[in-house]
Amino acid sequence: MSKKYVSSILLLSLLTGCYWDEYHEESVTIQKPTTTVTPEAEQVEEAETSSKAYEKATEIVEQLQLQDTMDKPLVEGAIKGLFFQGNDSKYTDACVYLSNIAGNSNTVAVFRTNNSNDVKASLQTYLESAEANAQEYFGEEVNKIKNALFDSNDKYVVLVIADDMEQAKNIVEKILK
Repeated sequence: MSKKYVSSILLLSLLTGCYWDEYHEESVTIQKPTTTVTPEAEQVEEAETSSKAYEKATEIVEQLQLQDTMDKPLVEGAIKGLFFQGNDSKYTDACVYLSNIAGNSNTVAVFRTNNSNDVKASLQTYLESAEANAQEYFGEEVNKIKNALFDSNDKYVVLVIADDMEQAKNIVEKILK
């Protein structure tokens, strides 16, 4: 019995010694993972930013001079989740810009659709939710959300929430012609 006990202690001390050497004597360097962009990925990104909805939304953002206060356009999954509860069958192309300033509700959204009523209904639900959140946390934004611009033609639905709604209206009218 004492041989087993001594053997176990010896084995345990050897393992402990290995543990000490391996993890405590060597310095550990943590490197950030690197990403490589393949030409195919660049083409996909290029295709996403060359859509008609993207062009129209970007033009609105630039003409309203909001480009410094807006994030990059939302990715497809975020658009579906934020505006359509995961259902993307209501539109065929979309581009959405949101403000990057906390508490600011500026929004420019352009959706290409075959049924503008479905998109408008989803956007109305979004606006109601945004208004409720603004009342709770950012009361000064409520009027801006209440005065949001909805406009559409036979192919596109546009939503704009901005400080200068008169200018936004003029810009959207020109873009939808």
